[in-house]
Amino acid sequence: MTGDQLVALFVVPSARRAGGGDVWLDSLLGCLGKHGISAVALFEEDGELVQRARERGCAALVAAGNADRGPCDPGELVRPVADVIARHEPAVTVFWSPRAQVYGARAHALAGGPGRTAWVQHVLPSRFWLHQAASDSPSDLVICVSRAVQARQEHLYPHCPTAVIRPGIDLPAPAPPRAAARQALGISSSAPAIGVVGRIEPWKGQDIAVRMLAEMRGKTYSLVLIGDRHSASWPEFAPELDALATELGVTDRVAFTGHRGDAAILLHGLDILVCASREEGFGLAVLEATAAGVPVVATRCGGPEDVIEHGATGLLVPAEDPVALAGAVEQLLASPQLATRITARAKARYREEFTGDHGAARFAGAIRALASGKPPQTP
Repeated sequence: MTGDQLVALFVVPSARRAGGGDVWLDSLLGCLGKHGISAVALFEEDGELVQRARERGCAALVAAGNADRGPCDPGELVRPVADVIARHEPAVTVFWSPRAQVYGARAHALAGGPGRTAWVQHVLPSRFWLHQAASDSPSDLVICVSRAVQARQEHLYPHCPTAVIRPGIDLPAPAPPRAAARQALGISSSAPAIGVVGRIEPWKGQDIAVRMLAEMRGKTYSLVLIGDRHSASWPEFAPELDALATELGVTDRVAFTGHRGDAAILLHGLDILVCASREEGFGLAVLEATAAGVPVVATRCGGPEDVIEHGATGLLVPAEDPVALAGAVEQLLASPQLATRITARAKARYREEFTGDHGAARFAGAIRALASGKPPQTP
């Protein structure tokens, strides 16, 4: 411990600030100190998050022998992670993904088992071997980012203790002018722009969003797909998406931006944020949109339902239903009063529950409860 602060060690696979879990971790490492937690972050590789953590005053380490390498075989990490755990003797060690949990549980045992352990399930779990291996490895707690993740985790792996800890984030300030954000997104006209944020992969539902756009016949709306087109798991999906847009006659209204590290602030250039996902553990882009004052239409795909209350802070529609998505988007575009009311309530809820400080307070409370042997309280 440092003074009266608890030491928490975070073991993190990726040092890239690319996905929602990375953005959340970046926020946490900057906020936990004010909530009595001294955070130490151990990354598998060097990268942007290592530098950002150090700039925030957090002790950030790179696994021994891996500073100049990319991701390696998890078995190679057991010993260096065990050495760090033994050296710091954290009250709680948090493994930031199922992958980290698999080798981290072995490292914790090798280090003599100091303190308690938890791991974070960011996505809706499945019988995928990695989720099963993580759930079968010893742990005191599975941190679930939404009620949907918790329900699925408890259904598939009922032997694992769970708690819901929802993320929180802060948007960079000041926000760019709308015109500047639209220019950065490549939106040249004043026509309404609908955005989807996420890597171009099937579970994110960009194909559903393209079909949604095609349902809006005779309209000049544009669809902006913000996210990396290159997926190692589904390399064929982006070309299939191009072909679908051509087939439906909407190619000239669909724009791909590629990965944007500044996506959260570029949301200010959109008229509506759509989450078209087939399933979603949490959906940080939905939270970023509410913080930016952008109205949200989301599918009932899991995590977004923890943020969006239908008709009050956004609109929810069934998953896999482009017609319903189109109807909800057109409802908001046709009624500026409804959109304004929804965004005001959504932004107020964000300020009350989902800022970076709120998220850190929830996480710190769970760490303290775990360290004392008490079950964390799920909101």
